[in-house]
Amino acid sequence: MPLRRWLRHRLRPPPPPQPRRTRLPPLPVLSDRPLADAGLRTFDRSLLASLEHQEVHPGLFEVDLLTPAAAARVRAELQAARDWCIQTGCVPPPPNSMHEAGADTHLLGLDQWASGLASDVLAELAHRLLPDHAPQPPPDVHAFSVDYGPSGDTDLAQHVDDAQVTVNLWLGGDAADSAVVFEGVRCLMHLDIPLHRTEEFAWRGRPGVALVHAGLHRHRTRAVGAGQRDSLIFWLQDPVVRAARFEDAQQAQCPDWCGIHDAP
Repeated sequence: MPLRRWLRHRLRPPPPPQPRRTRLPPLPVLSDRPLADAGLRTFDRSLLASLEHQEVHPGLFEVDLLTPAAAARVRAELQAARDWCIQTGCVPPPPNSMHEAGADTHLLGLDQWASGLASDVLAELAHRLLPDHAPQPPPDVHAFSVDYGPSGDTDLAQHVDDAQVTVNLWLGGDAADSAVVFEGVRCLMHLDIPLHRTEEFAWRGRPGVALVHAGLHRHRTRAVGAGQRDSLIFWLQDPVVRAARFEDAQQAQCPDWCGIHDAP
């Protein structure tokens, strides 16, 4: 993959300057990027914040996941990858069918760190906060970055995630009016049923704070007015639960957690 060349480049010292030639400034050496350093390739609990959580809206849990300093370090990794892509003309493949900008964590050299965070912390958190969607800690994760701003995506239409539980980690940025708007949780049979007035909720995070929600909680991202915003998304996946959801839909069974049961 193209970004693997970026990682190999950062492992080597920059070449000596050549006379009468313009050379791109070298990227920081790998040891200066803590999360990509071999010593932190697996999950390190020193990066955690308090892990305190609060339900900011029914089914939406805000969690103090990373310290602000750790969030800034992750964001620095993403910016270094963007800068390298601009310098080399590399265009990484999109992380999913909905986002054009961003990259899978395995392309960024952060896969072991992200997988460790998911298995050691996020899976159990998902099970505890959303047992209807995670009856056991989800065993799989698809983690990726998203980039909203002039060089990335500007908005995102209403959708649901290919996950049983999603953790949206807000890393920071100066994007104006960049909020994630939630519009009610639905089973696969009722994804197109309009939202109730009380279901809409707009969330704007803070660096290091994550929002935990069901993958089938419909949401969209408002258009970014100006500036840029970075997030790291964890799709916590359980193939057994996923198959059961499709089987319920095929048998026309609507689960109790579907929002149509809460209509006023």
